[in-house]
Amino acid sequence: LNPPNIINFNTRTDAAGSAVAGLTLNGGLPANLLNPNNISIRNIQVRAANPNAVTPYIQQMSIGLQYELFNNWMAEANYVHTKGTKLYTLRDLNQALPNIANSRPFPQFGLIEYRDDNGVSRYDAFETTLDKRFADGYTIRAAYTLSQSKDNSGEHLTSGGSSSLPDNSRNLTNWYGFSDFDVRHRLVVNGIWELPFGKGKSYFQSGVAAAILGGWDLTGSLNFRSGRPFTVTQSGDPLKLGSLSTTLADLVGDPEKSDQNVNGWFNTGAFQLLTGTTTRFGLQPRNSLRGPKFASLDFAVHRRFALWNENTNLEFRWEVFNAFNRANFGLPNRTVNGGGFGTITTLQGDPRIMQFALRFSF
Repeated sequence: LNPPNIINFNTRTDAAGSAVAGLTLNGGLPANLLNPNNISIRNIQVRAANPNAVTPYIQQMSIGLQYELFNNWMAEANYVHTKGTKLYTLRDLNQALPNIANSRPFPQFGLIEYRDDNGVSRYDAFETTLDKRFADGYTIRAAYTLSQSKDNSGEHLTSGGSSSLPDNSRNLTNWYGFSDFDVRHRLVVNGIWELPFGKGKSYFQSGVAAAILGGWDLTGSLNFRSGRPFTVTQSGDPLKLGSLSTTLADLVGDPEKSDQNVNGWFNTGAFQLLTGTTTRFGLQPRNSLRGPKFASLDFAVHRRFALWNENTNLEFRWEVFNAFNRANFGLPNRTVNGGGFGTITTLQGDPRIMQFALRFSF
């Protein structure tokens, strides 16, 4: 984006007196498009960067213990802390006050998309691992993480549970909340098992049984995580702040719902619309609600066929992703005055996928 050298100039071909009235693709841009007499500086969205901004930096700390339970089995526990300082944020430097006319700090300008260095983040996690090293034909690893991540600077080019643009550009205190990627609980279990049949194994080391049952491997991976956070917003700019601000609906009740489902994930009655007479920002903390959890089991079956020498083989692979075909639903529709408010119409993962492959190694 290279701020501050880019401006957004938005105009309409059907607007009375527009410099591009009647513009067509065949005719191209008119010669007077950027004539200062045809441009109002207040209608231009300017992009700028804090000239005194410093380089963002991350501080990390961790402490852990490892203990060998018994032969080939290892347990590990770690505490991890990460702190981000002077992170980049985007905000409207010239934001008006809610429904207060002529309240922009720089009245001669319109929207100013400003990159500042006032972002902060904090991540704390307790990580545990149980690891069985590969021996006796199998290995297994289980990892569980209990974590919390907070920040006031979201991803600017992705769509998460909240916008990267805050509601109140003058004070980012309310925008400090759970990160869009915050996952409280995460469990991953994976393993490899070489079937104990065939040459050099425990059973059926020769003969027809060895030829049929030998060379098979099974692998699997179980992934589970709790839901990601999200924020309920309102469209239509009722506070007359412009496109560089996020409007939060008022939270006036308990948003939790005991019978969560795709037709109603949270209590929509707990939110109230702001109006054209509201002279404050919405009363709702950022990312205070949680979406559906995610769970998936992947597995694969491999079979190696030895050919004319030990360095040449043919491998057959059958891989299955989301083996139980579980529907992992995405975040709910979270615009209070939008269609399907509170319902879920997206997925955060694929349905069951199978693939077969042959690999020739020489």
